[in-house]
Amino acid sequence: MSVTTQSTGRLSMGKLDSSAAVLAGGAVYLSAAFDITRYKELRVSAYADQVGATDGIVIMQSQDGTNFDKESSFTYDTLGDKAQGFFTDVMGIKGKIKFTNGGAGQGTFRIFVFGIP
Repeated sequence: MSVTTQSTGRLSMGKLDSSAAVLAGGAVYLSAAFDITRYKELRVSAYADQVGATDGIVIMQSQDGTNFDKESSFTYDTLGDKAQGFFTDVMGIKGKIKFTNGGAGQGTFRIFVFGIP
């Protein structure tokens, strides 16, 4: 995925991944790997009309571009009334995002990953 840069005052954040494809109950969204070498922090914004699985949002990082050993896990527990945000420091060269849906199928789902310099 190409990086889209958006200026926010003094920061220039890059959109690294996004999806709006709804998930069935228990289904998983897993992004392709994206370059995180230009960033200090990764931020995820998620919105769904169903709760995710416990620790169902995982920001994955790789120090060698192959093995994604660094993981930061979070739980999406808001029912469709607002997005939730999650973040972690960059400690690798490649990143991925994984979202595991809870037991009910979604009618709405949006997830975005941004890199913060």
